[in-house]
Amino acid sequence: MNPSTPRTLRLLAALLCTAAASHALATPVPQQPTIVNGSFETVSLADSFSIGRDGTLTSWSLSPSPEDNHILNCLVYQNDSTSLCGNAFVGGMTFWVNPGASPSGGNYVAIDGDASYNRALTQTIRGLTVGQQYSIGFYQAAAQQSGFSGATTEQWQVTLGDESHLSTLMNNESHGSVGWMAQSLSFTATSASELLQFAAKGTPNGVPPFVLLDGVTIGNTPSGASALNVPEPGSLALAGLALLAIPAARRWQRRPR
Repeated sequence: MNPSTPRTLRLLAALLCTAAASHALATPVPQQPTIVNGSFETVSLADSFSIGRDGTLTSWSLSPSPEDNHILNCLVYQNDSTSLCGNAFVGGMTFWVNPGASPSGGNYVAIDGDASYNRALTQTIRGLTVGQQYSIGFYQAAAQQSGFSGATTEQWQVTLGDESHLSTLMNNESHGSVGWMAQSLSFTATSASELLQFAAKGTPNGVPPFVLLDGVTIGNTPSGASALNVPEPGSLALAGLALLAIPAARRWQRRPR
């Protein structure tokens, strides 16, 4: 077979393009980290409960482990309006105003921002790439326990590994609530496995201020070359040879006979 004929050159270009595409498809994609049970739908009970005291929240823990008097770390069941921490309170516990269903829907977490009662909600995230930026997304809202009066503030302190950021500060009027809002905080991984923590922050102690959480997600925050999806050198070489073969075939066709 004469390699200088136009048909041969066109065939060679097609084969090189196919090889480049196959090489790109065969390149393994790094495993992406995920949040397990980020919407809090997998639970141990069918009604609201105090996390770690009366029931468990799959894939999440409280740190440090709660003692009996740290009961205001609540998994609030969808559509519930009374006994929001389950059997932790005789007669139940309610909010003055319930902010309603979150955009994520279903269950949500409500933790007292009073430093005497709260515990950090935690989950270990694996599959991180060192130096890669990640966005932790979630929905937050604020409420106040009925039976107490006074204005409050509420927010989350979110930590991934050794890096911490505060969510938007919510200002809550006495006997009020603050509706659900989306949040996104950026972190840079320093290890392949890091602890994600949500710590409720509220003022003043004793009112008490409740910080609400739902729909926790994690996603890459591209930067530099990673944002451009640059092909590997092998794919670039094959594609380059294909591009050289195509004009060579065209030049041959234009040669005088």
